[in-house]
Amino acid sequence: MIVSIALMLSSCGNGKTTDNKLEFPKTTWGMMIDEVKEALALNEDSISNEMIGEKGSMIEIENYESELLKTSKIVLNFIDTGDGVQRLCTANVYYSEETTSEQVVEALKKEYGDPISSITEYQLSGSTLQPDTLKSYEYKESNHVKVWGSSSIADIIDKKKESEYEAAWEEKQVGLTEENWADFAKNTRLSTIIFSDGEGSDSPEKGIYLNGYHRVVYDGIKSQVEK
Repeated sequence: MIVSIALMLSSCGNGKTTDNKLEFPKTTWGMMIDEVKEALALNEDSISNEMIGEKGSMIEIENYESELLKTSKIVLNFIDTGDGVQRLCTANVYYSEETTSEQVVEALKKEYGDPISSITEYQLSGSTLQPDTLKSYEYKESNHVKVWGSSSIADIIDKKKESEYEAAWEEKQVGLTEENWADFAKNTRLSTIIFSDGEGSDSPEKGIYLNGYHRVVYDGIKSQVEK
């Protein structure tokens, strides 16, 4: 089962790097709540649930027919990554029963290209016993799971300012240190997608999980480091 976005953040594994930002149709990572509502033409009638918090918020939409596919439910998550503004960081998409897994995978391939072989999830908050430890979980492509990933942190940051990026990222990622930064930066993709049909023994819950948290973090750090 997919771990809550409050706890897990997607990053990369093996596969070809792409500049595709892997965004939900009509939106971009980092949009504010009102911008997303406008982009998707949402109103009180189309939003089935909305929760506004101090550091994070959620919008739930039922039976939304996107350019990608017909869905039964979409959950959009907005997180304040440190600048006081809650921005779109993830989209969890649950497709309708009449839509087959094969149709979903083909739609994803058409929109985002071929999947890659694996990605790794880095846990945002530590466990109860080891609250300051950097933990991860790998998702591998299989008959039940497909994954996509964009550019990694290491691919995209200005190497001359890497120490500044590292210091800023350590404030966003529990357990990140100078010692494990190189692996983290190499492995962490700025945006990812996990598809699961929910049938595998260790598969996530059935759905599509788009994650742009690190894209939003990168944009925020870049605006400070490279101004």
